Amino acid sequence: MTGSDSKQTETTSQTTPTTKTQTTPDRKDRTPSVRVVKAVLFPAATQRGRALQRARVSVRVRVTNRGSEPLDPGKPRLIVDDERVGVDPRAVKIAGDVLKSIPPGKSETGELRFETSGALTQRLKDKPSARLRIAGRIASVDIAISSTPAVSDSEP
Repeated sequence: MTGSDSKQTETTSQTTPTTKTQTTPDRKDRTPSVRVVKAVLFPAATQRGRALQRARVSVRVRVTNRGSEPLDPGKPRLIVDDERVGVDPRAVKIAGDVLKSIPPGKSETGELRFETSGALTQRLKDKPSARLRIAGRIASVDIAISSTPAVSDSEP
């Protein structure tokens, strides 16, 4: 019994360190860091927009590539319950380099804008939180509600 117990212990101790050594560094090396800096919901500026319950959700996010290869941020999505909202295509310039490939060891910060309307806007007003999917990660988003309307994309 003692001989077989020590044999099992030897096998286990040889297998476990090998598995940990191979898995842990690779995973840590490739996992990007995503931090939501600030998120604000702005109500529509026009009467028609207010009638349709339109709003803009502006999310300032910082993505850090901790891997050894360039990081593709993918197509960011704001997730509210079971709905997913893509980045407003008119606001891609404002997002800056956070939507471009991020070199290893570098960080990019940008503002992502999402347009909502109807029941989705009302849900965000009632419960101002969502999730942001970017660079293969999902981050929690606590949203502040602005009392001032959104400015147009042409304004600074």
